[in-house]
Amino acid sequence: MTNFSQCRTDPRRSHFTLENWEDTVTVEWDMIFREMGEFAPVNLGSAGYSGYDGVYILQDARERCQAETGLQLSYYSNFNASWFHPDRYAATVAMIAPHRVMNCTVGVNFFHPEYAKDGRPGRRCSLGKERMNESEDEREEYVRATGDTQATEEVDGRLVLKCFQERWFVAPSCRGNASNCVAVVTSGAGWGLHFMIQQAYFHNMPLAFASAEWEEYIDINLEFQPLSDRFERVTGGHTPPEVLVAGRLSDWSALYWWRPDETFVLQRGMAVVFPSHSVSEYKAGIYRTSQKELTLRKYAAAGLDVVADRVYGLAENLNIGDGDMANLLYLHAQSQAVNNGTAPETWDTACRWILSNTDAWQSWVPYQTVCAVGKGLVDLQNNFVSLRSEAVNCAVCPPGFASLKSQSTRVCSKCQPGFYQNSFRAAECLPCEPGTISSEAGSHHCTPCSLGSFANRSGMLACDRCGNGSQEELWTTSMQVDVYEETTWIQVQGASSAQFCFCVEGSFLWQGRCQQCTTGSYCRGSNQLEVLPGYFSSSVAPGEIYKCLSASHCPGGKPGTCTVGRDPDSLGCSSCLSMLRAKDGGSCGECDNGDYLLAVASVAAVFIGVGIIYYVPGLCDGTRVSQPGPLLITITSVTQLLTTVQILSVVHLFDIPWREPFASILEFLKIFNFNLDVLSIACLTPLDSLGEYVLRVCLMPVLMLVALLVHFGRLDTNGYLLFFHRPMSLRNLKLSQLFRTIGTIFMIWFIIVFSLLLEPFQCYEHPNQVLTLKHMYQSVLCNGQGRHMHMYIIGGVACAMPMGFLVFCTWIVLVEIPKGIAQVDTSALDAYFFLIRRLRPGAEIFSVLFQVRNLFVVLCPLVPSMSGKIVALNLVLGANLIAVVYVLPWRSAVSNFLDVVLLCGLLGITEMAALFVQDVDASNDIWVIMACLSLMVLGILGAVGFGIYKAIRQKFRKEFKFFLCHHKAASGSMARLLKIELQNRSPGSKTFVDSDDLMNLTRLFSYVAQDTDTFVVLGSPAIFTRKWCMGEMATAFTNEVRTVLLAWPTMVLPDEQFIENYRSTVPDIKELTKFGISLTDVRRLGEKLF
Repeated sequence: MTNFSQCRTDPRRSHFTLENWEDTVTVEWDMIFREMGEFAPVNLGSAGYSGYDGVYILQDARERCQAETGLQLSYYSNFNASWFHPDRYAATVAMIAPHRVMNCTVGVNFFHPEYAKDGRPGRRCSLGKERMNESEDEREEYVRATGDTQATEEVDGRLVLKCFQERWFVAPSCRGNASNCVAVVTSGAGWGLHFMIQQAYFHNMPLAFASAEWEEYIDINLEFQPLSDRFERVTGGHTPPEVLVAGRLSDWSALYWWRPDETFVLQRGMAVVFPSHSVSEYKAGIYRTSQKELTLRKYAAAGLDVVADRVYGLAENLNIGDGDMANLLYLHAQSQAVNNGTAPETWDTACRWILSNTDAWQSWVPYQTVCAVGKGLVDLQNNFVSLRSEAVNCAVCPPGFASLKSQSTRVCSKCQPGFYQNSFRAAECLPCEPGTISSEAGSHHCTPCSLGSFANRSGMLACDRCGNGSQEELWTTSMQVDVYEETTWIQVQGASSAQFCFCVEGSFLWQGRCQQCTTGSYCRGSNQLEVLPGYFSSSVAPGEIYKCLSASHCPGGKPGTCTVGRDPDSLGCSSCLSMLRAKDGGSCGECDNGDYLLAVASVAAVFIGVGIIYYVPGLCDGTRVSQPGPLLITITSVTQLLTTVQILSVVHLFDIPWREPFASILEFLKIFNFNLDVLSIACLTPLDSLGEYVLRVCLMPVLMLVALLVHFGRLDTNGYLLFFHRPMSLRNLKLSQLFRTIGTIFMIWFIIVFSLLLEPFQCYEHPNQVLTLKHMYQSVLCNGQGRHMHMYIIGGVACAMPMGFLVFCTWIVLVEIPKGIAQVDTSALDAYFFLIRRLRPGAEIFSVLFQVRNLFVVLCPLVPSMSGKIVALNLVLGANLIAVVYVLPWRSAVSNFLDVVLLCGLLGITEMAALFVQDVDASNDIWVIMACLSLMVLGILGAVGFGIYKAIRQKFRKEFKFFLCHHKAASGSMARLLKIELQNRSPGSKTFVDSDDLMNLTRLFSYVAQDTDTFVVLGSPAIFTRKWCMGEMATAFTNEVRTVLLAWPTMVLPDEQFIENYRSTVPDIKELTKFGISLTDVRRLGEKLF
């Protein structure tokens, strides 16, 4: 291939070639032309005459042969050696000195693949360097076509033609006497040999072929002419008589030649006629027939039609026939002969021909109004016109116009809409490329389609709108690009097809229309919707965005994507696939041994928890008058902890976007919300949303049933078991303890139970405006139909449990407890002990108020707005804090302090929640929440630790060595003196005297029961009529505190009648009932004393 980087850069001096042989424009030339592009020469068509090369016989030889034999040597059949001897009329090998022709190595056996004249007159030019292997292929071609294996031999491993005298290739018909073969001399690298040697073989022609240098080639073929021809060629006159000799005057030659060429034109050479050209045989490499008559073409330099259009037109119109060309060549050769062999200038010969052949060339000259390509007709005002009759000249077509053919001339015509031309001298208007349009005639440029439109064909007048013209504001044209290794989408103008049509950023394509992206999705302008983490949409309805119960369930990405193991057919990936359970990280996996163990352990924990609730109160009271001790602080702290955890669980239902680590803490607390996924219940039985809800609703009845089983399991074996002893009374069943256990369970889990029952009443609006139940039942549509209606009814009916419990507690506090106090009988209050045990006397109403508080806490998530939820919860907790600080309802000061700490912590958390709801940076505020939570945890741990420490301490050392029970009016002074004396005798010990040590009346009896080593009664005469003294003595008696009675001489022990009439004797004894001391307890004490 030609290297165009090496092309000459000097000015071009040759602009036309008027004689280019058709077969020289090879495939390689076509490749070069394509590589040159707009700089490639322009084909102007045929020059009017044809070309032919092959074996020629000159005129004199033909005439002599015809005169002597009547045969013409111009026919191949007359060369047949089997019946004719053409060597008698043409020069033979013997007549030519061997040194005058080239050696076979550089001649016959050096066939050039492309035939060249190497700068000398001839009809072909070389396109590349000679290649030895291709000449060998042509020798093999000869053997394949003819089967003449005797014509070749191997030399140095190469196949070569055998040559006579190392100069001549001899045809088979004269190999027996090569010297007498007719000599056919060619030139160059064996021009024409590849087909001439086959023609000689096929037609039995006695020819020998050799190649000579160009000058030698001419001399050899001119020398073997009649002497008169040679003399005339030299002198231009007739042959003198003295040169004539007897016999043959000379010989005539056969030669390789071509036309048109002036070298042998005076000798009137005629080509030997072979059978008509066979295209099929030539394609097969068989050259038995004649060469093809070839068209001679004209070529012009690129751009010449612009800079010299009339010259270009003249060359384009030039057309010389074969006869005119032969006469022109003869005229040129004759001029050379007349000038004593000096070749005339070709310009001179051309001028002579032009002057004598005016009619032949006048039609070639373009008229003034025959416009060339790139020009058009103009009138006197230089305006473009379309009629030649109105024109006076031609002018260059400007941009927006094209030079179009109009009969024999050209006109500058405006480009039609959809077409353009941005250059001068354009021959045609160019169609607007896809992506661009021109709506007006005469456009010199095309306009790119705007965003949201495209042109998918060339030559369009208007752009098509994306989306068929609808939703124009939602359509654009864009393409994907990579920027810094990241893929992004950019908007582009000039879209060439509908494939560039995309919905604008913020919308996606669905069912042929652009849909707006909603909350939870991202549309980058690629027609695709990407779901953000924490949201979900199905693949069949990608625009229906649901917020997931947990961000870990929905990783985002393509619609229909869930975390591993989760069901993409469930709303928000809320359910696991069949036979799978929820795992850490939001995924679902197969149940393993640990899951089954956890499920079984959860069931076992229910029994253990109920058993603890059942037995711990018994440890604390023992008997009805057992006073609260240090263990009560621990129990109260634990219940306060559970209440706080449940309130935090309700706060978690607010769906506030908490940050870590508080978010994980709230997620962990879901275990206290009876979350069955956490407890691996799905491994025991698969449940849908309705089944899971029913199971959670039935959890409280199940706990009651477990309490019943624990209770009957505790009954002794003295014939009171239900299934083994029929005569059984309610008293024997000890139902008060069972009732206390069930009541305690309700009080502890009131918030959680009521909260889960209200879940069917809480709906959440997803970004697609579809309502579903919140949290664990997200797969249930909140539409009052189907599963939702079933859950609605079940929840509404089940709400009767906590509401009934609240009403029942209210009835107990407002009716039953006052009645028991009025009757001075605590036995009726045993079953209600769970309500008032932790509260100080007089604050019993707080057992109801705390449940009312819990009720309002549960109702807070039902408030529609987020701010309303937070405000409502703050109001409830704030009112609770004020009441606790003002009343101090708990029996223990530690419990009151802990309750204040917990409430302040909760208020701090809910106050900070507002910062997470707003669009502010709350990254630092989470530590405030964690500080509040830490304070609450430390308070609970401190209270529990304090209660345990005090309980252990009381086992080894009481706070008071002596407790002095006395009647102030009768023995106050004695009590003071005794205290001084006891402390002097026992240094480091303390003696309790109410006027010195009693700070809180509610703790009076607990001092006796838990903090006293020796209980001392100062027995003045009226001490048995003092209610507080009787209460102290009854407490000491019941708790088996060591007691010493110091009787006054006038003291009288109570008798049986005094004990029976004690209520009327001491009517305000009923006030002791608030402290768990009944009239029965007092009578037992009297009986003991009596």
